[in-house]
Amino acid sequence: MSYLKKIIFILLSFSASLSCAADFPIGSFKGVGFIVEKGSKKMTQENLSKFESNLTITKLDNSKVAFKVSVKMQRHPSTPIKTDNRYDVYTVKWDNENTGSLLNSNKQYSDDTSSFKINGNKLTIKSWISRHQLFETHVYEKQ
Repeated sequence: MSYLKKIIFILLSFSASLSCAADFPIGSFKGVGFIVEKGSKKMTQENLSKFESNLTITKLDNSKVAFKVSVKMQRHPSTPIKTDNRYDVYTVKWDNENTGSLLNSNKQYSDDTSSFKINGNKLTIKSWISRHQLFETHVYEKQ
């Protein structure tokens, strides 16, 4: 193979990998698990009597997505159900066709860092929450 053909092959391969990576999953997702870690302490959905989480992802442009999250949690059956709704806009930075990082556009969360992994119909997001000094990992399944 000539030198020029090798360069063209490499450029085409690189372009193909970028086009695969450019499609962040959008649509409706159901939360199937989470873990919060602070030092040696861990909490998961197994530690709750109720856990419901839904995520809707919409594409805003080639590198930006919006997350709308709705969560209901209850620690024990005798305690009140806590709800939380959030809307965040992220810039997606790809490492490869299945992983990358999410940069929150809200200045309040600029010290937080998030990474994602796509595995079939599952989306895993791991975040360092600076203001609480803990890690949160959320696993969602496409509906």
